[in-house]
Formats: sequence, structure tokens, C-alpha cells
Amino acid sequence: MRQILYLFIIGIPAALYSQKDFGLKVVKELCSEEYCGRGYVNDGHVKAANYINKRFEEFGLSKFNNNFFQHFNIKANTFPDSVSVSIEGHKLETGIDYLISSVSGSAKGEFNLQFINRSNIVEFLEDLKNSNVRFDGNAFVLDNTGTLDNDTLQLFRQLERMIAQKSPVFKINDLKFTWSVGTEQMPFPIVEIKSKKIPTSTKKVKMNIHNVFKSNIKTQNVIAYVEGKKKTKFIVISAHYDHLGQMGHNVYFPGANDNASGVAMLLYMSKYFSKTKPKYSLVFMAFGAEEAGDSRI
Repeated sequence: MRQILYLFIIGIPAALYSQKDFGLKVVKELCSEEYCGRGYVNDGHVKAANYINKRFEEFGLSKFNNNFFQHFNIKANTFPDSVSVSIEGHKLETGIDYLISSVSGSAKGEFNLQFINRSNIVEFLEDLKNSNVRFDGNAFVLDNTGTLDNDTLQLFRQLERMIAQKSPVFKINDLKFTWSVGTEQMPFPIVEIKSKKIPTSTKKVKMNIHNVFKSNIKTQNVIAYVEGKKKTKFIVISAHYDHLGQMGHNVYFPGANDNASGVAMLLYMSKYFSKTKPKYSLVFMAFGAEEAGDSRI
């Protein structure tokens, strides 16, 4: 009976290993602008997969079913071009001053601002109940600063998604920005923003955010193997190669630790064992779509 041992490589710094130059070369390549963050704008994920495919070919690894690629389809929300926010004539810096949610929809124009915080949220809900809230031409700033009650925090989260069905939403976040790959889209944008960039005296905001939701993206795993001296067991070495991609024209997520470094280690091991026959057969799996929560075997 064949036994399979899985070894997952996630965020291992290639520089810790003897082949430092090899690892750094791979990381620099995969993190370069050419790969657009290895996401779903400008086929960044395809470029990364092709790079790994070429290395497997170069090292002389064996294929399953005469192909290194294992294709499957996913969906993702993307931001291929316009992403800009200006307040009182000052253009904010994407990724520093604000970050759009990965599930954001599109919006373009100037919007009046209405602030909602823990002191007036009950009043806002009452107005909402009585249909006294105007959404057209307005954007809403949600500020839960100082709120400790879990029910109230949950209410802010529900309001965020409800308002985004009808108007743009800004939510105050003075902590570290984090991003992900969105697999759904809201009708309007949700924007995380630093409080100092949108004081309560602010009356208007101008934005141009354009999303493209892709419901049928063809992506791939890249899989190869080296036959060992014993064929009763397989050791599977894996790392995901995809990352968060690109946000507009000027911002992309390079993803050195997540997970170009892991791919570098996988490629180095595949190169080494292609020349040094292992005791057991080794399978090298470079997974796609991990950031979209949809990696498949």
C-alpha cells in the first residue's frame, strides 16, 4: 500500500539555507512588478505558474498525465485600474492613508459625508427605520473607536455591509491595514481609512474606484515528481505561489514571505533531488488560489 507524507512549506526564508543566491533570485523574480502580486490582474497568477513550470522543465522533473499543470476555476474581485480617494483636494496615498476592502464595488464622483459613531448610532438607526436616511450622493463614515460592547461592534459590522448596498462606506482603522482576495462584490466601495485623514469636520470626499468581478478565472496548481529508490511511499512537498495581486495601477502586493520564499525552497529542493535520487518518491506541489481560499488537489 502506498503511503503519502505531506510537507507544507509556508513562508520559510530561503536565505536560511545554503543556496542563498538561488533563493534570493527566485524571491526577487516572483516579487517583481512583472508578476503584479501574483494575483488576478494582468494574469499575475499565470505568469508565476509559468515560471515554476519552466523551472520544473529545466530541472528535468517528471509529469503526471504529461502535464505539470492541474487547472481549476475560481472567482475573484479585482481592481485593475482606477483606485483613488481625495479629501478636500488632497489625494490620499493608497495603502498608507486608506485601503479599499477586497469586496468593494465601484463608485465615481463627489459624495457628502455623514459620520456615525457610538454616540449617534441609535439615532441613525431610528432614522433608518423611519426611512429618513438619504443614500444617493452621500457616503457614510463608521467610527467605532472606544466601543467595547460586542453587540455594538457587531452592529457596526452589520451596518457596514448594509450601507454598502446603497452608498460608499468609510470605516476608521488606526491599526495595521491587512488585505485579502475577495470572492464576492458589494454594490459600493468599503474603504478603511486613518482617522487623521478624515476628521469629523470633513464635508465631502471624491473617489474613483473601479472593480471588475471575475466569476470564472482559470487558474492552476503546478505539480511534478521525482521517482525514488523505493516506490511504496511518496513524500509531498508543497507551497502556494499565489498572492494578493494588485490594487489599481500603482499598488501591488509583492508577497516575499507569503509565499515567494516558500516557493524558492520548493524549487531548490526539486532541483537538488532531480540530481540526487531520493530514497522515496517526492512530489512537488505549487498550489494556486490559496489566498482566495480555493486551493485544490
